[in-house]
Amino acid sequence: MLHSHTGSLTGSPMAATARRLTRVHATQSGVARMMEGCSVAMRDGTVLGSVLHMMIDARTQQLRYVVLACNAGGELAIPWKSLYFDSAASRLVCWAW
Repeated sequence: MLHSHTGSLTGSPMAATARRLTRVHATQSGVARMMEGCSVAMRDGTVLGSVLHMMIDARTQQLRYVVLACNAGGELAIPWKSLYFDSAASRLVCWAW
């Protein structure tokens, strides 16, 4: 079962977008299971953190964000389109930040 992520954006211009996003955990998807814990770094090699879960668009079922547990603390959502997988280093790399 997928759970909607609405956050606390009620009444804001982003509220409609937030309702469209659905959180996907490792127990809900084989792809999410493979991605969970995957390291995410910048192009220069600076490690940002590791994958906590993914956010998909509930209407289109397309992956929109990867949510990280940051090394500096907290969580960070990075647009999927700004990441690529570096198979030599076995990690995701953020190229557009």
